[in-house]
Amino acid sequence: MSLPNRPKQRARRPNPPNPPNPHQPSDNDSDMPPHLPPPTRTNTDLNLSVLRRYFPSTRTILSIAANAVVYTFSASTGQWEKSGIEGALFVCETETGFVVVVLNRHGLENLVLDVGEVRDVEVTSEFLILRVPGGGEGEKVMGLWIHGDRDDTREKNAGTILQCWEKVRRVGGE
Repeated sequence: MSLPNRPKQRARRPNPPNPPNPHQPSDNDSDMPPHLPPPTRTNTDLNLSVLRRYFPSTRTILSIAANAVVYTFSASTGQWEKSGIEGALFVCETETGFVVVVLNRHGLENLVLDVGEVRDVEVTSEFLILRVPGGGEGEKVMGLWIHGDRDDTREKNAGTILQCWEKVRRVGGE
């Protein structure tokens, strides 16, 4: 009896070992390079960088209030009306003078008031009243209500604005 023809089988050779991979992935955090902590920035640094995005000529922040509400006085009704601008208040020195800025939390319109354009300043128990040109409408009367998160917040901010206004008037009057 003869055996059927079978195909010749190749001799099995073992596969060569894989070369070592110097960059093997790992799940261990300890294998990751350390991340450098971000540079330490103060609140003043952060506020100044935000203000400079809007107003690149800002040099320094002289005073800050966490919250202020801008009112306008209506001559027809004799009442104070909210203008829709409310947010953090900054008194800043710029390259050309001083500005009062309220960054609005409720909309896109911010208050930017050049202190040099203010005609009169009055400090009351409730408001810091500013008389400014009305842009063809005569005079506009604005009131800044400053939230007193600390005992001296209102007085400090009103005093700073008043000092800046007096300084601008002295320089402009010479």
